[in-house]
Amino acid sequence: MGNFYISSKNGTSGICKYSKDFFELILREKNYIFLDIEEYNDIPSKISIHDNIHFEIGIFQKKEIQILFNLLKSGYNNVTVTLHDPPLIKYPFYEFQNSFLNKISKFFDVYFNSGGAVNVYLKKIRTIYVLSEKGVIIVKKKYNLDNVKFLPHILNTCEIAESKNINHNFIYLGFIGKNKGIEYSLQLHQNILLTYPHIKYYIVGKAIGKAADYYRFLKERYYKNVEYLGYLSDEELGKVFDNATFAPLFFKNYKFYYPFSGSILYALKKGKIVLTNNVNTTSELIENGKNGFIFSGDLQKDTRSFIKILENGFGKRTVLADFRHSGRGTQGVKAIAVSDRNGLVVAAKLVNEDDEIMLITTGGVLIRTRVKEIRELGRATQGVKLINLGEGEKLSGLEKIVETDDELPIEE
Repeated sequence: MGNFYISSKNGTSGICKYSKDFFELILREKNYIFLDIEEYNDIPSKISIHDNIHFEIGIFQKKEIQILFNLLKSGYNNVTVTLHDPPLIKYPFYEFQNSFLNKISKFFDVYFNSGGAVNVYLKKIRTIYVLSEKGVIIVKKKYNLDNVKFLPHILNTCEIAESKNINHNFIYLGFIGKNKGIEYSLQLHQNILLTYPHIKYYIVGKAIGKAADYYRFLKERYYKNVEYLGYLSDEELGKVFDNATFAPLFFKNYKFYYPFSGSILYALKKGKIVLTNNVNTTSELIENGKNGFIFSGDLQKDTRSFIKILENGFGKRTVLADFRHSGRGTQGVKAIAVSDRNGLVVAAKLVNEDDEIMLITTGGVLIRTRVKEIRELGRATQGVKLINLGEGEKLSGLEKIVETDDELPIEE
């Protein structure tokens, strides 16, 4: 009896990235063999009815789905599946060349469960794993199954990164499509530029098929301070992520399926602050005000919310001894309590008591302050008011003042 894992080794989708981590972190030590779906024609000859076989299944994994159903029809009963787009497994279940008939078939999938045809096959799967608790409930309810289990998303802790360059820039990562909410994030960015004209937005993603026209439309309409970078290698992606702090990842409410966002997880893994909306399964990943922010979907309201979380003019002084040493891959320690009152951190500097700092506002106001006049507080406190801001004005920067001698030494 052998153990086989069927997925894509070299694809660019979130599922493909997940597959590589899942195999390396979990399945390799269980003696599974990775069968690349690109070798589609050779796979049936490498497996037998006695083998344990695990699939990664999303609605666009057409080859994996075809092999899965062929095995189930042939009586294989040691098959397990991770379902990425619950409750859909094959969409539509009955496919047609005619697009109109395909739409009717999808309608029957969603509202009539394809006449129960899907259930016959799902009950033959030994275990169906789902990456969200909400997804587990939906799958069990729709198909009346008892072979569905929750599987926490696998995370390679070696890839966890700390944001080194804190700024206000945006980054989007994922496929380009109307259902991804990317246009909403671009509209949000354009609104914010009216107050903070320096903020950049990096768009990293690939447009496939009809989405290519939509991608061109976005590039023509939203171009100010926006860089459309297309698909990037992991090395290139890491460099771009270093240039941004916020990851706006908004989604449409899909209504009849509930995918788990690999893009949100990747952004969190890279130390980004995620901006998203409460649809699908995002609430299982983002805790508002802690690892990201849940926005309303109202453009004007969300613009004000973002500007508010940037900077509100508060600060404090904390002794360095209060910060313990933390190893790589840990969450670190809290430096300041983030709240609606004081907003997010604009900057942090190492200073001595005799130093001076310069506070800079969006209105062009510069305030010079002695460090010793700033109250010393513990790590988990919110800070005190450092500067009074005018209406619509925000703190945009902080710099340590470096004194230089008026006369330079001259060698004789």
